[in-house]
Amino acid sequence: RGETPADFGINAIWVGSGSLDAAEIDRYHKLGLQVFAEFNSLHAAEYLKEHPDAAPIGPDGKPSPPPQGWQGVSAFHNGYRRDRMSEFRRVLQTFEIDGIWLDYHHAHASWEQAEPNLPDTDFSTTALQEFTRTTGIKLPADTSKAAQLLLGPERQAWTEFRCAKFTDWVRE
Repeated sequence: RGETPADFGINAIWVGSGSLDAAEIDRYHKLGLQVFAEFNSLHAAEYLKEHPDAAPIGPDGKPSPPPQGWQGVSAFHNGYRRDRMSEFRRVLQTFEIDGIWLDYHHAHASWEQAEPNLPDTDFSTTALQEFTRTTGIKLPADTSKAAQLLLGPERQAWTEFRCAKFTDWVRE
């Protein structure tokens, strides 16, 4: 006893997808461990350096500041989605992992604390136009007025629409 991870009841390891290494994965498998990758889907903030238009937009029509330093990226930005899907596929094709977990697959927020900071966001032009196309609900051209409507009488439709977007990422 005490020679292998199994001796301690350990049968799996989680590794950040950016830290995966084929030789290490092979070593873990030889130790009897399953290897799972953590994949940051919606908080890869480095993307914003070259694509500031991918920042989540607040109800005031301006980029939402990162809550407690957790900078999210808009699920509605098509370039960001292509980038993350490409990286996701690269990880799956390159490494012999046993599974992958979509980490940070949620809206721009800082929720891992006693009082979560969950700002209302994603009022980008793309998101608002897609909402109207999808639901048939017409919105005012002014972002702050559209946000008032979406956070008020149309909150249920807005919430369902946004949840469907996150689900669509998973489906892809």
